Amino acid sequence: MTLGCTTCAAPVPSSILACLVLVAGGCRGDGRTLRPAGSNQHQSISVPTTPTTDPSEDTGDEAADPDAASSFGVIGPWADSGAIPVTYTCDGANTSPALTWGDIPAGTAEIAVSLTDDDAPDFMHWVVVGLPGTATSINENATPVGALVGTNSNGATGYTGPCPPAGETHTYRYSVHFLDQQIEATAGDDDAALLDSISLAEIDSIDLVGTYTRPGSGGTGGTGGTGDTIDTADIAD
Repeated sequence: MTLGCTTCAAPVPSSILACLVLVAGGCRGDGRTLRPAGSNQHQSISVPTTPTTDPSEDTGDEAADPDAASSFGVIGPWADSGAIPVTYTCDGANTSPALTWGDIPAGTAEIAVSLTDDDAPDFMHWVVVGLPGTATSINENATPVGALVGTNSNGATGYTGPCPPAGETHTYRYSVHFLDQQIEATAGDDDAALLDSISLAEIDSIDLVGTYTRPGSGGTGGTGGTGDTIDTADIAD
């Protein structure tokens, strides 16, 4: 008697049947049977993959950018390469500005500060030596305790600010010098001689640059930070 089926499966292709026969035969051919699955063999098999890193992510493993660690230079009352306020010039109060710096090189034994004119390099405006090797600033119109100030090109001890000829613009450089030894100096030594000694002991230096344009009609002069009076009529620095 033939039994009918109410729901018949779709016929299986002969190629698949052949494969099933071969597999079944392989399992039986050597007389062995499959071992029952253990209690810990119920999870799916996973294939480990090598993780990828998004190039935009910062993993913190990259080498430090040498430019990112560079010195921030000298900080003063104006932006680097900007205009120097008149108060620090011979047309104003002629006081020395407050300066701040950082990133002191290893091996620094002494720090010196100077002001020179790129357009008149032979004119000495200001040299201070004897600052401790750990100093990071100098106050406005002040000489740190223990430091020495040289004699500028006006023949006075102390600071004399930017003072180009009337109608001209000069570029000035406020420099911080890091020295590997303490230099021998006496208060009132010539600024040029002090700069020579500085250059022999210098490890490195950083600058704050500024410009000053003298009024076309000439200035009236001013009183320097150490009490010296500047006669601007005969000065072209």
